[in-house]
Amino acid sequence: GRVELLRAVHEQRRQLEAKDSLAEELRRRADKLEAELQRGLTAEEAKGLREKLVKMKEEANTRTEDLDESTAQVKTLEGQVRVLADQLREEKERSNELVIRENVVQRKLEAEL
Repeated sequence: GRVELLRAVHEQRRQLEAKDSLAEELRRRADKLEAELQRGLTAEEAKGLREKLVKMKEEANTRTEDLDESTAQVKTLEGQVRVLADQLREEKERSNELVIRENVVQRKLEAEL
């Protein structure tokens, strides 16, 4: 129900923040490696750093894709929570209307007795 959806939204947000943080860290590390490449290294060092840089950029791209997917999931769950909240509000309104009708009928019956 609603509680499970709220938990799922909270968990998705937590995962989203963790993925975002990791993606940002990978971008920083990639930038640092790129800066090291700029400062003049031996050919072998440069090759090793380039390979690391390519791997890190691929991982950062993967994390970004995961982040986008998680964001979409959070938005879907939030939409479901909104729909459930609206349904709950409508049910409460219908329930209140039924209680009012019941009271009216009860008063009429009491008045007839």
